[in-house]
Amino acid sequence: MGGSDTLTTERTYLTRDEFLESYTRVGSGRRLLPSLRWLPLEYTPELSELLGYLFGDGSLERSYRQGPVRPKGVDFISDCDVVRNRVAELFAFCFLAAPHLRVFRATKGLRLRDAAVARALWVLGLPIGAKVYQPSDVPLWIKKSPSEFKRRFIRAYFDCDASTPFKITRSKASFAIRLTVNKLERHIPAGIGFLNSIKSLLYDFGVECNGPYIRHSKKYINMYGEITVMLELLIQRQASFLAYGKEIGFTVPAKQQKLNNFLDIIVKSWAITP
Repeated sequence: MGGSDTLTTERTYLTRDEFLESYTRVGSGRRLLPSLRWLPLEYTPELSELLGYLFGDGSLERSYRQGPVRPKGVDFISDCDVVRNRVAELFAFCFLAAPHLRVFRATKGLRLRDAAVARALWVLGLPIGAKVYQPSDVPLWIKKSPSEFKRRFIRAYFDCDASTPFKITRSKASFAIRLTVNKLERHIPAGIGFLNSIKSLLYDFGVECNGPYIRHSKKYINMYGEITVMLELLIQRQASFLAYGKEIGFTVPAKQQKLNNFLDIIVKSWAITP
């Protein structure tokens, strides 16, 4: 169990039965049901947005490394007050839950120790543990959802993992946004699949991307000798850069301000082009 591919795409909510099916011991879940006021859980733009943030800078934790999967909580790390406050609002809206402020190695973040919420997020498609070490994809229910769900997911994910818009060297009015993910070598195909899913969502808003690219020069070896490789997606065509600004944008103030500045330059350059 686990992952959105197990969920029906005809329904617009997560049912109690789908939640219970994720338990090895169904009785454990049944005892929780009376206290879970958010079940059945409606698929909403806010839920999609929350998943976008958690796919970016979130981490789903499990109780034990061995044996049946037992999600125990969620961490979200961000020094941006606006984003952190927004994630707290989304937890409250979707799950009536209140994560606590926490410092993770000098970086502020949020921690929610609620095993039921963590399990629901896992069933909805959020992977457990560090995403670099496992395959993952955009949840199927988001892919099949209306445009506003996709917009919210992309904006939230790009708030976390996309670069600040930057100027392309030696180009007068050409700018780019870079999205990168790191994956173990054996999970490169899954990483490429994930970026292609993001690329497809962006295309629905008139945003065409270059890539995904495998950056073999960006390899990292962890303490266990495992090799991770950087994968990259680029938004750099002027029309696509404009479409991203018009249709999606950022919640992070610094990223949005930089985007606005570059959009103004592009529009002015088009105005004076014969």
